[in-house]
Amino acid sequence: SFFAFVQGTYGQARLWVAIGFFFKTFSDLVYCYLRGINRYYHYGLVDFPSVFLRDYCYTIGYLFFLLGLIILWRVPMFSAPIIKAPEDSILK
Repeated sequence: SFFAFVQGTYGQARLWVAIGFFFKTFSDLVYCYLRGINRYYHYGLVDFPSVFLRDYCYTIGYLFFLLGLIILWRVPMFSAPIIKAPEDSILK
């Protein structure tokens, strides 16, 4: 399935990093659009698109990156597989 990357040991961390990429990409697209129509901090004034749609989204993207990295850091580096003894083993 398309969302299979969320499964597994690193799945949750990959999800947060992907959300961070989305916010940063959205922020960059808003910046390009606002610069194209000459509205990014128009005349040096603070306005809604410049601050909330560009600057805050960019910062939120970095926060999601950081959250994903913290989750990756907390996951053990090496996890030993659980080995079950066969049914006819003397180790029952």
